[in-house]
Amino acid sequence: MKKWNKLDNAAKIFPATIEQSETRVFRFYCELTQEIQPEILQQAVDRALIQLPQFQNILRTGLFWYYLEHTDLKPIVQEESQSPCSHIYRYGHQDLLFNVTYYKKRINLEVFHVLADGAGAISFLKCILAAYINLLHPGTLPEDHPLLKNTVAVEDMEVDAFNTYYTGEKNPRKAKKTWVWRLYGKRRPDLDLNITEGVVSVKQVLEVARSHKATMTEFLVAVFIKSIIKNFKPRNFHQTLVIDVPINLRNYFPSETTRNFFVMMPIEYKPTSKDDSFEMICESVSKEFARIITVENLAGRINSYGGFERKMGMRLVPLFLKDPGLRFVNFMIKRFVTGCVSNLGKVTLPEEIERYVNQWGVYSSTLNIQTECISFKDNLTIGITDAFYDVTLVYDFFETLQELGIDVKLHTNTPAVKKGHRYVADPSIPRTPQPDDVFPVPASKKHKLKGLVKIVNILSILLLIAYAIFFVVTDQHYNGLLIIAINTFLIWFSIISGMLNKKSVLRKLFITYSWTSAIYLGIDILTGWNQWSLNTQAPAFLLITMALSLLWAYLVPTETTTSELSLFVSWECFIGIILLILSLTGILELFFLPMFAGIVSIVLLLLLLVFRRASLKHEYKKTFHF
Repeated sequence: MKKWNKLDNAAKIFPATIEQSETRVFRFYCELTQEIQPEILQQAVDRALIQLPQFQNILRTGLFWYYLEHTDLKPIVQEESQSPCSHIYRYGHQDLLFNVTYYKKRINLEVFHVLADGAGAISFLKCILAAYINLLHPGTLPEDHPLLKNTVAVEDMEVDAFNTYYTGEKNPRKAKKTWVWRLYGKRRPDLDLNITEGVVSVKQVLEVARSHKATMTEFLVAVFIKSIIKNFKPRNFHQTLVIDVPINLRNYFPSETTRNFFVMMPIEYKPTSKDDSFEMICESVSKEFARIITVENLAGRINSYGGFERKMGMRLVPLFLKDPGLRFVNFMIKRFVTGCVSNLGKVTLPEEIERYVNQWGVYSSTLNIQTECISFKDNLTIGITDAFYDVTLVYDFFETLQELGIDVKLHTNTPAVKKGHRYVADPSIPRTPQPDDVFPVPASKKHKLKGLVKIVNILSILLLIAYAIFFVVTDQHYNGLLIIAINTFLIWFSIISGMLNKKSVLRKLFITYSWTSAIYLGIDILTGWNQWSLNTQAPAFLLITMALSLLWAYLVPTETTTSELSLFVSWECFIGIILLILSLTGILELFFLPMFAGIVSIVLLLLLLVFRRASLKHEYKKTFHF
């Protein structure tokens, strides 16, 4: 039986709020001094997973919440070919929640945010890097070095630190809702991200920041605000700027966890005119940091997050209703945020491997605009992501740095063209590879399979609509041959689409059986209630679904089918028993199919209870945890 974990507090919203370019994926990379050797990198990733097994998880769907489950799947290192921060998780897919790619001298680690936060991903990439360098240059680090032989217990790295520090006290700080300026404009049609990366000197940035009596993070937030004000129109000056700053809670509440342990703290600035001086902005931002980022406020935010998920009404709402609710909550939260500036801090490595590394970098997916930075030695890498045609704000940010005396070296995956005083990044303009590129030209996306599945889904719905119309306009309220044809088509399509899309076939079979049976029941009721839906269709295709489920588990004994067999077959048995009860109590006319399906269901359920009791208990505990 596979080990599983509930999602931490911050992770609970991520699966429900994937949309367009906001894939909830972030990337860290490290750039080495030499070209990457993929075979050695593959070995390094395999070794790092032994150190941090909590990254070897898939995301599963329960009745009330998603959860993480350990898997035997292994990551396959590939050369980078797609846009950064592309989709990793797709609903129902049984895939790893991270991937490792390489391009020229760069090792890229992309992580779905459910799995870890920035601090956890940095730990994982450090382990990959250490293993890679040690394989490439044996003896660089001793085999008992913490990056090669982890000294932290897996249980401590997997702990839900939000739960550890939750006290239940009310948040003393009341959140204010103000009219916030947000970036709008035409979006890229491919929904990929514009990545604009600026590399600057840590020493230069710190000198300028200190001259304005600000920390590096406060200084970068002030630069971001100054860049926004440059793009203001006169009608915008009644709007407030709210910049979300992620805070690593490990700096305030000790924890070894690699899972999510951060909160977003809003930094507000009320512009007065385009003449607002940088000194004025810096002073205001520094005061906001001092006022907002305190241990008391951070503890209050932990309790606020934790209290929301612990409300009984929230816990008992089924996931298919909870997901739309969380999407709406996320939509409303974003109405009050201008953008995000995140400083992941300084990366330190053992001296033995530092000389093999040039720089680190970080990007994150977003629907709006996000600035992320990380430093290594004297290189501060600032990555700005957005999905708009107009990228003037991005270039204004780096021009503001240059105006302040900081040299900037720029790279981008979508070169911008200056039109007047605006910068436009058009992804439709072909990009030819250049020797100094740090981003590959993305491979063309092929959606033939996705298109085929969509077409067959539409055909399935049209078949059911046609079937309903057939019942309404004719006196023939039952046609067994037509039902058999439609159901057979849908069941086999469930198997094929499940295989091709790497989804759970058993789940697809059960869901297909459930929704088609519900539609047939509705048709039966609306056309005079002849009971054929429950006397014939439901039991006949229940038996077929059971048989196919058992056959599939026997022919394809993967870890997913083995674990899910008990769960979905037991649910099918319950349906069969309900049909039997309806027949015996006279609610349905006595008919041999419901009786036979009920008897088979009772026998099969008893066999499950006798031979797979532990598995059944384990699956129900995961699925129904709330």
